Parts: sequence; C-alpha cells; structure tokens
Amino acid sequence: RKLDGVEDDDTTTEEEEEETKTTQKQSPLLKAFTTLLPRYALLVLISVMYLLYRHFNDTLSIPTGLIRPAENPFYAKLDTNEWTLMQRITNYSYVLSLHIMKSCGVDLVGFSHEYGFDCIPEITSWGDKRLLLPVSIVLMFGGIAVWSWCGWKVTTSGVGGGGGSSTNNINTNNKNNNKQTRRRQKEHEEKVHRI
Repeated sequence: RKLDGVEDDDTTTEEEEEETKTTQKQSPLLKAFTTLLPRYALLVLISVMYLLYRHFNDTLSIPTGLIRPAENPFYAKLDTNEWTLMQRITNYSYVLSLHIMKSCGVDLVGFSHEYGFDCIPEITSWGDKRLLLPVSIVLMFGGIAVWSWCGWKVTTSGVGGGGGSSTNNINTNNKNNNKQTRRRQKEHEEKVHRI
C-alpha cells in the first residue's frame, strides 16, 4: 500500500530476515567452499588443458639419459629391485621435505644438494633421525588442515575463554539492527497515518 509516496513493504523485511537467518545458519566452511569452488574448478580446467597440450606435443616424458644413475643414486633403485617401495617413500619423502624447507627459507644441507652425487646419504632404517623432518612437516600440515577445518572460537577478550564470542556479538548486533529498523519503520508509519 502507498501512503504519500512512501511504500510500506513488510514482505521485504521478512525476506531479509529469512536471508540473514539462513546465512547465519550456514557454516563458515560451507561458505568458504561455495565461494572457492568456482576458482578451484577454473584452476583444474586450466591444469587439465595444459597437461593435454603437453601430451599432444609429447613433452611430458623425460628424455632417456637425462637423469643418470651417476648423478642421482636414487634413480633406478626401485627398477633394479635394490629398494622396496617403502625405502623409496622414506628416502624421497626426506628429499621432498628438504625442498619444502628450502622454499620456506631454511637450508639444512647446503646449496644445490641435488646436483652432487650422494650428497644425501640413503636412509636405510626407520630409526634414522632424518625421518623426523618429513614426519614433523606432515604433522604440521595435518595440524593446519584440522585447525582450518574446525577452527576455534574468537572471543572479545582474546582467543579461547572469557567473554562472548565475536560471532555471537555480530549476531546480537544484527538482531539489534533489525529491531531498530523495524522500530523506525513503525515510527514512520505512525507519522504517515497522523498526517
């Protein structure tokens, strides 16, 4: 209904309240997933197109003789049955961990270690202390994944205990804002009816 050019639109406020209720009920993980899904889909599509391009141009395979056993002692150990699959996993996980640490700016074995023959001695047993590096990196990334999945409550007095959570404060503020908006609309309607 229209009074003096001002529309009284109760339906939009109800719809807005329902929208805010549904968005407040949606978990942060689900919100993140729905916002990131198109980006990841695009990334996967571009990656698949790139790999298909390399496949059709025959640039995916390593040329024979490029990596020689004289340069990399780990190269053919699985093919010649010198290693079991677990030995390969332990040795390559250590080398991969070294590269991860180098990408973080921590250099544990010196520059260009992959270019010298036997710069990284073979890991022969599970008791080798060097395996602590890949285990700690896996635990760190696992902890980050669990933390990002579950999160923690942020409170007004810091992280953890004390005070109400900021999410509750935001919800309370939204409820108060909605109440104030409805009150203002009613006051406006009363003024219009008096006129």
